[in-house]
Amino acid sequence: MSSLDSVTSAISTSNLQVHYGETLALAAVDLEVPKGSLLSVIGPNGAGKSALLNALAGTVQTSDGTVNVEGGAPALVLQATQVDRSLQMTVRDVVSLARYSQKGLFKRFSASDREIIQRSIERMAVGHLTHSQFHELSGGERQRVLVAQGLAQDAEVLLLDEPINGLD
Repeated sequence: MSSLDSVTSAISTSNLQVHYGETLALAAVDLEVPKGSLLSVIGPNGAGKSALLNALAGTVQTSDGTVNVEGGAPALVLQATQVDRSLQMTVRDVVSLARYSQKGLFKRFSASDREIIQRSIERMAVGHLTHSQFHELSGGERQRVLVAQGLAQDAEVLLLDEPINGLD
């Protein structure tokens, strides 16, 4: 058995289709992404890139086909957008939100949770911003914080929708 025989897929789809109402957003996508790999999906606006990511993340209903993502729910980082100024959250708060899906809303963070949050903040080089209000950041800084939030989910699959859009 070669080393390639033992590689399993992190993501696989078969005949994947997504409709938004009557509009076909994604048609007949067959995809196999091996564990440990990096895949970039490139195309013009309206080509279905975000529809594909949302289908993989399970945030939109598929019209047809199958989606399999290894290791449970993937982390999905959306494009950075404008943030309401009334949202009073620090950068650390925003990254910490990633842990609640596994922890539960009213449970305290463990040392492991705090370590994952800190490691994600450091990996995205936003440590100097941890006490800053999220709504006060530039678009690029917000995007880096959202990627840190995705990393803090500690998911086996990380999906990034235009991750470098607006980066400083």
